[in-house]
Amino acid sequence: MIQNAAMRYCHPEVVFYTKEWNVEGKKVLEVIIPKGEKPPYRATDKEGKAKAYIRIADENIVAGFILPGLAKMENTKENQFFSLENIMEI
Repeated sequence: MIQNAAMRYCHPEVVFYTKEWNVEGKKVLEVIIPKGEKPPYRATDKEGKAKAYIRIADENIVAGFILPGLAKMENTKENQFFSLENIMEI
């Protein structure tokens, strides 16, 4: 099911691997997605539109309005604390 979703909804396709854990007698599947080599990666939404997302803490945010701020932060030589709040200020 995960492989099918990665092929069908992610562009370019996302490479991942899995680990299976036994927790209190139940099987838990951990999906590990290493940093990709061909960003940006997009996922198809309910309307069939491909959108790029960025993960911040426990939220998935549509990256469209964030990308210019990220580029500006990335071009500075200082270490940056990355949070949704400081991206929104840029």
